[in-house]
Amino acid sequence: MSDLHNIDASQATLFFQEINTSYSPTILWLHGFCEDHQIFTALIHSMQVNARHILPDLPGYGKSKPKENFDFSMESFAQCVLEMLNVLNIQQVHCIGHSMGGYICLELAKKYPSLIHSLTLFHSTASADSAQKKENRNRTIDIVKKDLNLFLREFHQNLFYDKNKIRFQSTIEQIRKNAASFLTADTVINTLKGLRDRNDSTDFLKHRTFPLNYIIGRYDPILPANEIIEQAKQLKASYTVLEDSGHMGFIEEQENVIKLLKYFIISL
Repeated sequence: MSDLHNIDASQATLFFQEINTSYSPTILWLHGFCEDHQIFTALIHSMQVNARHILPDLPGYGKSKPKENFDFSMESFAQCVLEMLNVLNIQQVHCIGHSMGGYICLELAKKYPSLIHSLTLFHSTASADSAQKKENRNRTIDIVKKDLNLFLREFHQNLFYDKNKIRFQSTIEQIRKNAASFLTADTVINTLKGLRDRNDSTDFLKHRTFPLNYIIGRYDPILPANEIIEQAKQLKASYTVLEDSGHMGFIEEQENVIKLLKYFIISL
């Protein structure tokens, strides 16, 4: 069973999908930069897990519309998600965040750690941007200001492991077309600023009270696998490396990801 909803949050009109509304536990899926909630639907239907799935479009993405006071910080994204969960009277979630979605999960956990049953950082990190990454964000902002379509033509394809790009070319093109249908230059630029300026969460995670899991792409072009493995070890978190994936493992290695998520969530 699947339901579609809108809520009027303080900073956005938030659209979200619910799947299996009568089941528990609840799994909250937060998509990444230049994605919407649909990025997860094929994975969820293939998982066949008896759980309630909540999939929001973050403000500015998909069908969710930011209000004038929305600043695209990770904290503001998290506040909108929290308001959605409050409307649904959800007390605890398994939080799964892809890339930027992971940063938002971390902000949720900082504000309300009791909300988090478990946290999966899916091609994501607890670290803030380095000086070099901040500069890369600024260069990307300049590109988007000049030509959003040029940016989108390259962005999604470059998230995949090189050897997978031909295999998933039709999927990549579908993701690109979907993103182009709702993204504006302002949304992309303001989100890049929010990503650039986000806070580090590693100290917070050292004192967490919930299970933490990393899913890492061996050939992730955004987050080098060795760096994230070391982070997971330092934080005493569980982690798995997908040996044939870039930054999009839930597409590149769907069967392996399903097994991992089932094990991590159902075993808790």
